[in-house]
Amino acid sequence: MPSVELRLKEMSLRELKEIAAQAGIQTEGMKKRDEFVTKLTSLENIGDVVKAWEGSLPHLLDSKSLKELKDIAARHGVSVSKDEHRKELISTLISHPSAAAIAESLKSEKSLDTIKDELEEVKGEIVKTAEAVRLPPLEDSTVDPALKQALSLEVDFDHCEDLLDQARMRFEEKNFEGALSAAVEARESAEKCRKEMENSTLAYAILSAQRLVEECGKAGRDVEKAADILRTAKRLFREGDTGGMNGQLKELEAVSRSLFSAEVQRARDEIHRTQEVMRDISNLGADVRKAEEMLSEARDALKRSEYKRSLEHSARAIEMAETAKQERLRNIEEAIPGTVLIIEEAKHVGADISEAERLVSKAKTAFASKEYLLASELVKRAERAAMESQQNQILRAMELRRRQVEKAQAIVTQIEPVIDEAESFGIDVGETRTLLQQAKDILTEGDYVNGTIFAKNAAEASRRLEPKLVEERAKRGIAKPMEGVCASCGSNRLQFTDDGWSRCSDCGYTYRWRAPTGVWSKFKNLWKD
Repeated sequence: MPSVELRLKEMSLRELKEIAAQAGIQTEGMKKRDEFVTKLTSLENIGDVVKAWEGSLPHLLDSKSLKELKDIAARHGVSVSKDEHRKELISTLISHPSAAAIAESLKSEKSLDTIKDELEEVKGEIVKTAEAVRLPPLEDSTVDPALKQALSLEVDFDHCEDLLDQARMRFEEKNFEGALSAAVEARESAEKCRKEMENSTLAYAILSAQRLVEECGKAGRDVEKAADILRTAKRLFREGDTGGMNGQLKELEAVSRSLFSAEVQRARDEIHRTQEVMRDISNLGADVRKAEEMLSEARDALKRSEYKRSLEHSARAIEMAETAKQERLRNIEEAIPGTVLIIEEAKHVGADISEAERLVSKAKTAFASKEYLLASELVKRAERAAMESQQNQILRAMELRRRQVEKAQAIVTQIEPVIDEAESFGIDVGETRTLLQQAKDILTEGDYVNGTIFAKNAAEASRRLEPKLVEERAKRGIAKPMEGVCASCGSNRLQFTDDGWSRCSDCGYTYRWRAPTGVWSKFKNLWKD
């Protein structure tokens, strides 16, 4: 009970309310966490209640992100909207018929995560134990201190040379007694230097071989034979048996070099294999920068003769590259429905999507056949084809709109001088003028459909004015020309209409044969009226 009570005290108020609801406790009037903790801990079966709450689907889903919830829905065949919010998605999963299966799956995942965390905690100890079991004993407390001390020996050959020079000089001076003393002292110094030199070189050789054997053993190699030779070499060093040491040292060198060469080649081969794997994954467009950094660490470890660490870094680099690959494959797979949506949008505007549909179909086939690079390229081409067709359709629609606007504006341009002329003759043009102004205003707003309708209505009203125009012109002695010459091409094949316009039958050039009414003409018309 104390452990359960401690866990309850660490929970939030919302979690405590959920557990209370799970236990069927009435919580009216309860607002503080301590009240909930006290009430819950008074239950005899509170441990079972908390355990049931932790395994409930709402609690398991509550810790998941939106992306994780969508992945869960996809795995269990739950249809969700792409715009669905997190709370809505949780409600959908809870109410789905497969909710029990989802809960069991999440419980299993949680158990696996717990086991994984526990293994991570003891991983270091397991590795150390495994290495200790795999490696034969190489340390020797009776000789290792002497070997380490021999590493720091400084061999003074200069003193030997000085004593030899003194013996030579005294011999030449015929001081044979002094020469004898200097020669004996030089020999004793040389012998001491030789022993120190021998011990130091043996210590470096033995300990270097030991390090190579240890590294190869950590990497999983069989080093039992090398360990036996190393222990024998240490024993001979301790006993001072330099005669037997020479043969033993050569054998130790040969075995150590053999292990070293094989382990170096193994680490190099693994690095090369990792490079090939990463190159293939990189060609898919995956982000392998972290994997490349890990591979670089593997190379550095190899340079330091840390073969086990080099192999571990290479394996880790492959794991990172595979993770990047899976992420890239998810992106490619998710891009296919996104491209299909773009194709549907293009279809709605009347675009030709046959090429895009063909490419996205081939992309699906390529992805199913695990030809991921081809699938990625086909998806891009399908998206580009859909967008280009959509753009072309939009451009055609814009061109159509532009032509319609030009037609409507041409109607306005054609009838406006007719209305002005009729107005100058005192003809009632109120309705026609209103329709014309409405057409102008609507066209200015960009609504060419309604603008065209009002322009045509204004043109129809303008045509009804033509008989009155002809009559007024006749009163004023204004007659329609019967012939003329085109100002554009010089042709005399001209057509003259009652609305005051003329058109060349050869080149299509149009102009007003009825000149615009000036201010003086308007004044005279008003004076006559």
